[in-house]
Amino acid sequence: MDTMTTIDIIPRIGGKLNILALDLATKTGWAFWHEVSGHESGVVHFAPLKNDPGSRFTKLREWFKWIIQPDPEADLPDVIYYEDVHLRGKGSVVLAGLVCHMVEIASIYGIQCKPVHSGTLKKFATGNGKATKKDMIHAAQRLGYFPKDDNEADALMLMEYAKAKETK
Repeated sequence: MDTMTTIDIIPRIGGKLNILALDLATKTGWAFWHEVSGHESGVVHFAPLKNDPGSRFTKLREWFKWIIQPDPEADLPDVIYYEDVHLRGKGSVVLAGLVCHMVEIASIYGIQCKPVHSGTLKKFATGNGKATKKDMIHAAQRLGYFPKDDNEADALMLMEYAKAKETK
């Protein structure tokens, strides 16, 4: 019996660069840079349903269906930058699960994923690799953004980091 399933990988082609930046967590900050139309950002919640810890991953998949649409007319991300997981304990298991599902979904659509260490992001945004959540919010505000919280601020600064790296 063959247990392998063939998955069609959708190739990514095009000249413009669209970036999805994610600060993955139960409250995930996201920012999407569209080369042509600018940016969108926000916060999405992946809290599990009562007595169903796996539901957070179902919510993530549903959200990705919305943000990564297999429609050639849509502004699809070409690359995903995300804050790398480097914690210990129960929270790191949840984060690793979110990253695992995100990378799998991105792979199906041919989207490259690039992790960024939080210290690297903080140093880029504020000049201090140990910046606080408040410092990251202020850094985003200095660039003219109005993040709802530190999660969205991190995603916006990650988007700026990605733009700087991708346009070198």
